[in-house]
Amino acid sequence: MFEGIKSLFVSDEPDPVCSAIVVAAGKGTRMESDIKKQFLPLLGRPVLAHTLEAIEKSEWVKEILLVVSEEDILTAKDIVASSDCDKVTKIIAGGKNRAESVSKGIREISDDAQIVLIHDGVRPCVKASLIDRCIANAMEYGASALGVKEKNTVKRVNKNGFIEETLDREELVQMQTPQCFQTEIIKKAYENFDPSATDDCALVEQLGVKIHITEGSYANIKLTTREDLLTLSAFIDAEYNREE
Repeated sequence: MFEGIKSLFVSDEPDPVCSAIVVAAGKGTRMESDIKKQFLPLLGRPVLAHTLEAIEKSEWVKEILLVVSEEDILTAKDIVASSDCDKVTKIIAGGKNRAESVSKGIREISDDAQIVLIHDGVRPCVKASLIDRCIANAMEYGASALGVKEKNTVKRVNKNGFIEETLDREELVQMQTPQCFQTEIIKKAYENFDPSATDDCALVEQLGVKIHITEGSYANIKLTTREDLLTLSAFIDAEYNREE
């Protein structure tokens, strides 16, 4: 059991120092595209540019560490240079899998970071208000992640494709990012990490740490398939029109 949790949320204390790791080293094979999904155009700009600018809007995020494949570092530099992303301090070559890429990012965070935020580079519709709420909850509880309640009926099936059980959707949550952790907790979780892990919370759970769920948004979807591009375009276009 990890015993290092302490509440950092005290109203008269200075704003927390949060280091954000944006993971964009994936190959996106399910998109069936020659262009990696983080670089696909979304309303005329790369998906990654929208994501970075969304994280940038959080007042509590003091630095952004962008993790990409080594061969994409120059492309990432161009995206950062042409975007409103002043908080990107480092662009880091990722690893063979997501967990290794996150681990490399954690090694590069500032020494004064109290909270580490980890976000998918292909979730461009996250709101600064949700980011700040997730950070605040991680300060209070040690670990918190965005999630939304399951809206659909979910079945558990056997290996032959037959239904075995109907799950209670009131107990189910679709996990999202960002996922936020007190620094000592996430560092401990990644000391000896399972390289097959696709979720940072799963590694933290192995420490015996209970993870708080911050209510997310159904608009905060992860770009996975071509259909998702249409949905993301609609969400972002609506946001631009609202700002005007």
